[in-house]
Amino acid sequence: MPENVFEIPLTPRMAERLLREAVEDSSKLVNTITYGPTEAWYELVSSRQVILCLKEGRVVDVPSRDEHGNWIAVSYRLCGGSDVYVTTAIELNDNRTVKTVYVLKVDNRFRL
Repeated sequence: MPENVFEIPLTPRMAERLLREAVEDSSKLVNTITYGPTEAWYELVSSRQVILCLKEGRVVDVPSRDEHGNWIAVSYRLCGGSDVYVTTAIELNDNRTVKTVYVLKVDNRFRL
């Protein structure tokens, strides 16, 4: 990118639009989460819950840049009685369209 061009920061609304676009084209979505044998059943989050969180949830923090130049966004949605938070890294093309979305972390907070 030329140095004299000012880059507009990613807003939560723009991040939501980009995440929904990535969910519609599954080739752009990469899940990096693996569960170990120590995870309790109530801590597990299904892939459907992750997809619904990205598709219908809302971005709760202002997206920020990481050391690789990707935008980090945290999405939230209530799924099956649990608060599901999905942290993603959004990699953009030069024309600010989604190249790849990496699922970095999934957090499940069970409601009683």
